[in-house]
Amino acid sequence: MHVLFNLLGLCLLAQSVLGQSTGRDSSPVTTAARQAVDRYDQVSATLEHLYDGPEYISYDRRLTGHAFFPTDTMQDGMVFYEGRQFAVPLLYDIVKDVVVVVHTSGYRIALHSDRVERFSLKNHLFIRIDSIGQNMPEGFYDLLYDGPTQLLARRKKNILVNPNSFGYGIYDPKTTYYLRKNGRYFQAKNKRGLLTLLADRRKELASFARRQKLSFRPSPETAFLKLAQQYDELTKPL
Repeated sequence: MHVLFNLLGLCLLAQSVLGQSTGRDSSPVTTAARQAVDRYDQVSATLEHLYDGPEYISYDRRLTGHAFFPTDTMQDGMVFYEGRQFAVPLLYDIVKDVVVVVHTSGYRIALHSDRVERFSLKNHLFIRIDSIGQNMPEGFYDLLYDGPTQLLARRKKNILVNPNSFGYGIYDPKTTYYLRKNGRYFQAKNKRGLLTLLADRRKELASFARRQKLSFRPSPETAFLKLAQQYDELTKPL
């Protein structure tokens, strides 16, 4: 978005310069001005390819909290959309599981999720997984570790409404973890569940967890990550 605004400024300046030039003026200033106009047209046309989703509709403002991960403030991000890469500010709505961008006109757009291959936001890389043949919901997953063994997190919020509060409610966050082993994904609910999935090195991993004093509560994320890394270290070819 910042790139577009900068190019817009250059374009306006270029139009002023071009408007003042006459005849066959080929001065460096005029040449640069024409290049700025051409570049602005190219960027605008490329971004219009991204802005083809429906307008994003927000939630009832009386709800406590927000629907996004990790924050409800637009963050600089990168999205791979229909084979193209775009560096634009993003929001990630984890109630609807959609990526949100801002159109140049100022309104928000929800990208078509099935056209988003992956996106990065606030040091997190999210990849889209098709549920066909997998024991997990279709959607975006936070790629926590990408080795021979892969660790993913499904970030989700549900809206909990009190029927006696006239629509008031809260956003309730929940994270579910998945481990990919031998090309298949399995849910890891807790320490025991993860060690069961990695049963061929269970004793070594349990000993590693004790030595490292890994904590699995209230969130097991860091511990899961270290165990997945240690498993790949134990099983890597000599």
